[in-house]
Amino acid sequence: GGDLPYGKIAAHPMLQRLARMTPYYKRNEARICSFYVKGACNRGQDCPFRHELPEGGELANQKLRDRFHGENDPVANKILRRADEEMTLLPPEDKSITTLYLGGLEPTVKEKDVRDQFYVFGEILSIRMVPRQCCAFVTFVKRDNAEEAASKLHRILSLKGKRVNLMWGRPQANNQQASAGAS
Repeated sequence: GGDLPYGKIAAHPMLQRLARMTPYYKRNEARICSFYVKGACNRGQDCPFRHELPEGGELANQKLRDRFHGENDPVANKILRRADEEMTLLPPEDKSITTLYLGGLEPTVKEKDVRDQFYVFGEILSIRMVPRQCCAFVTFVKRDNAEEAASKLHRILSLKGKRVNLMWGRPQANNQQASAGAS
């Protein structure tokens, strides 16, 4: 990324990974009626609050003092666990896959732009651009290099100012079978 105006610094990559990409509609729901939970709400249908029992979960038993001091904080634990689970791109079981898929590229992105982002991770076998689908396939010589590139650039990579969707490529066994059947 380039320098931002007015002395601002770019967002930390970890925070960019954690950012919610879709709207969170649950926050617009009415709150749960505390009297209903105790079994004492006498307003019935006229009650403006939801008559549901709250689901327990890990966030149900919180202590304000612990949250304030940052010890035994279930919300922070949940956020960090979510970051570990969802924000990392797990490599596929098939060790022969060394290809990374880049989706949602700008039409103006050239092979050189892609190569500039990925050459630092190791020797690249090939880069196949598919302009019609606005995507590209980067194939590394070694699996370790592909894994490092995937872990470092997942949910952060942007080319020509647009965020790029980075995923592992699929195994190409069906292409090999089709060529064997044709011969």
